[in-house]
Formats: sequence, structure tokens, C-alpha cells
Amino acid sequence: MYNLRLSLFPSFIYSLFIEVNGKFIKVIGWKKGCWIAQDNGKIYGNCGFSELAYWSGTWFIKYLVNSRDELIQSLFKLYPIGLSISPYDKELLFIPVFLSRATGWETNVLRWCRKLWDLIDTLEDVLKVDISQVGTSFQLKQLKESVKDFIDKVYPVLDEDAFTIRKALLSCRWVGPKVADAYLLFTGIDVSSSPIDIHMRRMARRLGINGIPPLKRMCIRYPCSSCPIRNKCLRYILNQRYGMRAGWLQTVLYLFERDYCKNKRCTSCPLMRKCKEPLISKSRFPNNE
Repeated sequence: MYNLRLSLFPSFIYSLFIEVNGKFIKVIGWKKGCWIAQDNGKIYGNCGFSELAYWSGTWFIKYLVNSRDELIQSLFKLYPIGLSISPYDKELLFIPVFLSRATGWETNVLRWCRKLWDLIDTLEDVLKVDISQVGTSFQLKQLKESVKDFIDKVYPVLDEDAFTIRKALLSCRWVGPKVADAYLLFTGIDVSSSPIDIHMRRMARRLGINGIPPLKRMCIRYPCSSCPIRNKCLRYILNQRYGMRAGWLQTVLYLFERDYCKNKRCTSCPLMRKCKEPLISKSRFPNNE
């Protein structure tokens, strides 16, 4: 059965909601105050049909049930979730994505965002408030300057193609390919965009998908299709192999690593036969041959 909570949780749009009595209430941005919920297999809410589909992630299910890829099928069976995005919050989503650099999603980013939402209504408000009220981490200290760059450089091109937007994002201070790609993914600008964070790099190695993280100096010069090092780049390799499911794959593998690899659940892992870097000896796997 579809899992709304699990679909929202690894998405940056989760920071725009709070859960109250089983309802996920939007606390900032487009249609603030609206809510979505799940009753058994039914997803419902008091927002529009499009918002409900995008926020809940159900719009993406058709691309998963029709996939013939063994890895996608296995993961969708294990994690019956879609891809939660918000094309309506392209400004505000820059904040949680930017703050996610080199820190924990659950431990810090969500906490910072929910404090910040009490101080602002729009992205521009970030420039007016005392960020030290939220915290003193380097991510928060750098936020104002990067938001100013976003307003100056990304705002004017938000209706352009994904490469133009990505290039503008990479011109912002302290924004690298991971931040740019996460922004493209969770705003729905390019759902084939797979943010190559530390989780994705580890899981790719375990699955035998070899490649290097995208390099900012190359990304800012070339589209992926004409980049001289594209065949070595993990982002490009995932895009070519999984297409528009590449972003979903990265999101689900974050959950998978948390649930299985972090807890060394190798013997019960549904992907154990594919794993190139098991955390225990394969001789201990059941039915080992």
C-alpha cells in the first residue's frame, strides 16, 4: 500500500509541512494552511488536485509500476512511495536544499527550517531577519549571501531550460552540483536529476555503479550531453541508465541505506546478491552458494 509519510520524509518539501493528528499541514509558501492525509490506501486533502498529486508524490507512480528495471521494481516493492515535489515553491525550496550541505536532514535541516519559517513568509524575507535566532552553523551564516545570489541570478531564468537554471544555481556562492541537482529534482524542474551526495556515492559503489561526482568547473561550462567527462560522471551514468527515475532512485536509496546498511542488516537485505561491499561476510548470507 502507498505510504504518504514515507514519500514525504526524504523530500525537501517535507520541511514545508508539519504533521498534526495524521494530517500534513503546509506551514509556508503556496497554499499555506492546506493539508494532505492518508486513510488506508486513499490520499486526500483540501488542496487542488495537482497540488495533492505533486505533494503526495502519487503523480510519479505510473513511471514506477511500468518500469522493467529489476532494481527499480525491487525498491518500489520495498518502498511503495512516489516522488514528492513542489513546482509551486521554487523560491522557498532553495532554503532547505542549501542548508543540507554537510549536515543531517533529520537532526539539523528540518529543525532549522521550522525555526526559520516562524520568522519569514518569502525567500526575500531571509535578507531582513536575524538568522542567528535560528542557529550559528556555517550553513546558516552563509544563507543570506547565497539567497541574495539566488534572487539576482536564478530568479530571472526560472522559466528557462534546466541547464540554464542549473548553471545559474552553480554561480551562487557555496552552491555545488549536489545542491543544484537537489533543487532541480524537488522543484520538479528536472526529475531525472540525481543529487550525488555521500549516501548516493556509497550506495552506487555497493551496487557496482562506478563513477565520480559531478565537478562544478565542468558542470558550469557544459550540458551533461556534451561534457567531456560525462562517461565517468555518476550523475550522467545514473541519468542514462534510469532516465526520469534517477532522482526517485537517489531518494529511495537514502531510505534504504538508513534502514539496511546503517544497521548492517545484510542477511535480510533484498539487494544482498547485488552488493559489492557487504558489511558482513557473504559466507554468512542465507543459502550462500
